[in-house]
Amino acid sequence: MKSVKERMKPKNPPPTSLAITEGPARPNKHPRGAASGNVMLPVKAWYLGRKHFDEPYHIVWINGKLTIRSGEDPNTPSKHTEEIDMGWVAKRVWFIEASEDYKDKVFVVETFQVEKKKTASRKPLGLQYSSYFKQGSGGRGEGDIIFKFDSESPSWTPEFYKLFINWVKSNIYDREKLRGKAGDAKWEAASRMAQLTESRLQRESGETVASEVVPKASRAKAPARTPAITGVPLINHFSPPASIAISNTAKIRPENQGGPNVPIEVESPTRALKPTDSIVTSTKIMSPVIGNHPHAKEQSWLPIKSWYLGYKFINGPYHLSWSTDGRVSIRSGDNPDVVPQHKEEIYVRWDAKYVLFVEPDELHQDKVFVLETYESPGHNQKAIGSRYPTYFKQGSTALGEGDITIKLDSASPAWADSGYKSFIDWLKAKVDRGEKIGGLAGDSRWETATRMAQLVDARIAREAINIVLVPLAK
Repeated sequence: MKSVKERMKPKNPPPTSLAITEGPARPNKHPRGAASGNVMLPVKAWYLGRKHFDEPYHIVWINGKLTIRSGEDPNTPSKHTEEIDMGWVAKRVWFIEASEDYKDKVFVVETFQVEKKKTASRKPLGLQYSSYFKQGSGGRGEGDIIFKFDSESPSWTPEFYKLFINWVKSNIYDREKLRGKAGDAKWEAASRMAQLTESRLQRESGETVASEVVPKASRAKAPARTPAITGVPLINHFSPPASIAISNTAKIRPENQGGPNVPIEVESPTRALKPTDSIVTSTKIMSPVIGNHPHAKEQSWLPIKSWYLGYKFINGPYHLSWSTDGRVSIRSGDNPDVVPQHKEEIYVRWDAKYVLFVEPDELHQDKVFVLETYESPGHNQKAIGSRYPTYFKQGSTALGEGDITIKLDSASPAWADSGYKSFIDWLKAKVDRGEKIGGLAGDSRWETATRMAQLVDARIAREAINIVLVPLAK
């Protein structure tokens, strides 16, 4: 029996000292201290879709959510914040391992499309930048979020980056490791698309003002085809449907020889585009060609140095030709008199979704021509790229997979400036929508195509090794 003194003591006495004994730690997928802002990573620059932010930002992560905030650290008042609920938003992520010794580490989030019923209580992501970002869009980075971390910042901590990558691995199922250079390719592609978007928006703004002042000249109505793409200038039709073809009489390497063990020719590196470099050199793309085509009595073919069919690199000699009945061909061989071993024919009216080209008067040696394709032909011609289905998918929205990128050979003895001018004039009269680009922008497109081709070759090689190793493991 307890004494009277003992019965007077409270049942739950307060602690007699400040010492606290920790119980067993509860499982926690998130790094300790993240909630209080002690764990963070500085961001040098990032893209929300096609919107570029280059002022100081930082990220914090906890409870399955990643938050990007303006300012150098969590103690800085934030003017802009985006919260990413990884379980609902992140469709796939790409990251560079903490163990890789690479200065500029890139992290990419590909987003799911918005489900209105399930996101009614959530703040929409990127709402104030809807012209640049559309969640879940497959349009070449328009629905992606890309960070470049600032490893040179005084607040950079390698251990925190390791914690972040472990958190990513524990929260995201669909993820892929990037090598440092692959991260650079992702960043460069985002930069290029952001610059093109800025140019388009500026052009639209300028055209809106101009249309209120300058009346448009009357002209014949173009035949109806596919709906116009917002912000992309239409080009008049003055002639029947056209087609483009590329060919090469040199012996083509079999598809299985295009792997990473076969060197891919890469042109000398070009300087990175600066924000001051203009990609679109003019707001008006076409000068109508009336009457006979200017190339009717001139050379109607051009030599090709090398080209990409999607992710497939094809070295020359090839040549590009076009005709008055609306056909263009890309064929193997030095000239049209050689019987081609490989030929690709593109019906521009049906297959060309968008074209990018360098003007004839631009003093740039390597003139690059890019054709982005529609998803399906819509007619009975031979399918484009049927020889290389692993590398090319017509109309694909994956970066470069549905594109044809050509580098013309202006150093060839067969090159004629008048021939190139004739081709560009013909193109303007035949294609629905397209855009002038500067020479440096052409170099950037070529370099991106090169890097993507190398990445695909490396992936195919890895898959081939895995196929061999699985039976051995059994």
